[in-house]
Amino acid sequence: MNILTLALSQDGRTLVTGGIDYTVRLWDVATWRHIATATPQADQLRAVSFHPDGHLVASSSGDHTVRLWHVPTAEPAAILYGHTRYVDKHAFSPDGHVLVSGAADGTVRLWQLD
Repeated sequence: MNILTLALSQDGRTLVTGGIDYTVRLWDVATWRHIATATPQADQLRAVSFHPDGHLVASSSGDHTVRLWHVPTAEPAAILYGHTRYVDKHAFSPDGHVLVSGAADGTVRLWQLD
């Protein structure tokens, strides 16, 4: 497992990692135990981030999508389509209502999450 990206939840309890094996993994920081593994994406992970409330994780990859996952189960919540090249940046707004993503296609997209 080669980790390419990681993020820590705001409460510091959960770590999310994404790697070359196309997989998002959740970890308990206190015990370093593996909590859950998400269904692999179609390409290697480029970015992961936590929603401000800690109940969602976003991941993006070379498959041109941003995916949302439930914490702590890593069950799929949504797939956001629209970019035409790999998505390598994304971030949630402080209130968690918007996700912004940037891709190699030169576009920035705002995703309304309400």
